[in-house]
Amino acid sequence: MRADRDARLWILPRTSLGAKGGLLYDVISRKGVIESRVQFPPGYVLAGFGEKGVVYVMKLEKNRGLLERATVR
Repeated sequence: MRADRDARLWILPRTSLGAKGGLLYDVISRKGVIESRVQFPPGYVLAGFGEKGVVYVMKLEKNRGLLERATVR
């Protein structure tokens, strides 16, 4: 579980590892409600957060990682 800069919790359920494609996160609001589900492409992992829906993800390739910025609304 991780908290973003907009006070939401990102929870990686155990079942996410079985999801088709990449990791699938539940995004929980301050009210405790699932606000959205975010699925990353295969090979990507959550690296960090910025404000206003900015998410930093890392694509893992062989012995290196590539950091990318994306926006989740």
